[in-house]
Amino acid sequence: MSSRVGFWVSSAATVVLLAWLVGCGGDNGNDSEERPKPVADTFVGKLRGSEGFVAVVAAAPAKGEDRREVGALICAAEQTCAFFSGTASGNTVVAKSGDGEAQTEVRLSRKAATGSVTLPDGEKVRYLAREATATSGLYDLTVSPQGKVTGASAAGIGLAGQVKLPPPGRGQLELADGTRLRFEVTKSSAGDEARLRTGQLRLIVLPNGEAFGAGKTRIGNGGTAFVVRSTPK
Repeated sequence: MSSRVGFWVSSAATVVLLAWLVGCGGDNGNDSEERPKPVADTFVGKLRGSEGFVAVVAAAPAKGEDRREVGALICAAEQTCAFFSGTASGNTVVAKSGDGEAQTEVRLSRKAATGSVTLPDGEKVRYLAREATATSGLYDLTVSPQGKVTGASAAGIGLAGQVKLPPPGRGQLELADGTRLRFEVTKSSAGDEARLRTGQLRLIVLPNGEAFGAGKTRIGNGGTAFVVRSTPK
């Protein structure tokens, strides 16, 4: 995967949190009064024509500020994940990977985020991510050396569970509504931890309970990158 390998993490995800997607657009005279209000929400969905997942988190602008942080986590069917980040003042955004070698174009609306991304094999695919509801969303989790998982989604919904480390292994998470997710854990082979901290797991959870994400254990020299994917119930 040459230059693109730097931003992809092999998988079996997610998990911001978060800040990201690069904005476009500026003020033209009095146009600021006519611009749509910046969307601030979390959206989750799948890549079109594949089993890949996507999550987009758009933060609200700070008081007195025009631009805000937006981020995206995209996990491809090839069991790889990439993080994109940037800032935007409007609802049309170009977010770049950490190494700047890849980008995703996103358009935000009140109920959905649509866009496209180029996968490591060069294929460009589109996606539709709908507003996250209930326990779906993008979770930013902490994994202890013993494999205990705790944390919450960008919307503040809690999650807890256990994972067997180091990978390969299995695990189980319990969502706030009592739903239990079982998943497989595999070691990353891409050589890049996608800006993850040791002990961090970023996870996309869809409304139907499917989950896909990437993390980094505290085990090993500098930590070990891994990916998780839910298994059929």
